[in-house]
Amino acid sequence: MEERRFLWVVRTTMDKRRKIDLMLETAQNLRQNNLLVQINGRGEAYYRSQMLPPAPGLDFDPLDYLLEKARALGMKIHGWINAFTVGSFTRPPENPDHVLNQHPDWVLVDREGNSLWDFPPEQAWEALPTFMLDPGLPEVQEHVASTFLEVVESYSLDGIHFDYLRYPTAEYGYHERSCQRFQEKFGFEPPRVAGEKGWEEWCSWRQEQVNEVLRLISSKTRQMKPEMEISAAVYPDLKDSRESKLQDWPYWLESKLVDSLLPMAYSPRPEVVQKQLETIQEEVGRDNVYPGLGAFQLLDNPRQLVEIIQGVRHLDFPGVALFSYDSLAEKEQVLRVLREEAYPAP
Repeated sequence: MEERRFLWVVRTTMDKRRKIDLMLETAQNLRQNNLLVQINGRGEAYYRSQMLPPAPGLDFDPLDYLLEKARALGMKIHGWINAFTVGSFTRPPENPDHVLNQHPDWVLVDREGNSLWDFPPEQAWEALPTFMLDPGLPEVQEHVASTFLEVVESYSLDGIHFDYLRYPTAEYGYHERSCQRFQEKFGFEPPRVAGEKGWEEWCSWRQEQVNEVLRLISSKTRQMKPEMEISAAVYPDLKDSRESKLQDWPYWLESKLVDSLLPMAYSPRPEVVQKQLETIQEEVGRDNVYPGLGAFQLLDNPRQLVEIIQGVRHLDFPGVALFSYDSLAEKEQVLRVLREEAYPAP
């Protein structure tokens, strides 16, 4: 069976036709066969959308252009969408149709009752990558599901790819309405600290809110386009993923909510990656698991990146993913080493 080679492509490559052309040429030279292309990172669309505002400065449909070009090369294209991240802390979106402007009350609240709007930028950046919506709100679940399903219905993609399908940490999720929903079900308020009475129920409830979003999207995608692959980028540490990120991804695979998982094993140290992947192999198996490697961490040591790629192959995973094209794009020496030593011509 042919090795599956995934390459994440960040949205900054999608704003110009010439950048898309160069990316496809580079991916082809690297002998990659699956591109995970970010078409919605912060609540803005790099495609034609009736739901989201377009990314600033676009004068064409990047996804449509990419699909036309990629088909001729035989590459599979997966639409990478960030589920709950929706905007920068330093530059709030100007478009009035952006979800943060339409529904500012949907953002996460921490265990002290502070909305992300209350965070000074430096505190916010330390804790989260961007503004994030609260998965525990039914209206957020419906919004996120509709965003994904619009793309599924409108484009002939080979797959959809979830990112940030999780909470930032277990300190978040205390929106007033989320807490009310929990209390209505369990009869007590959510605990604020790990170890308090009811903490396990509170964590399980929040995990289930994330699961419900995936369940909605997966079910309707299977109905509309059963051939479309559903994948997700997930935390590589199972304990941390379940307990801190509230992301129970082994359940996703077991229950067939996803077809493929890409654990983000981004450490630059081969022994760390090896240990993470051995644990995943023991607890989850390796079928339909494609380790994601932090190429961006090893731009000064490409042979160590090759060593990590070979280590994944030695463990018999069915493929590997690199994060990201954009970090590699102008690193000719790194690209050469990868071409010659990790992905040589047959």
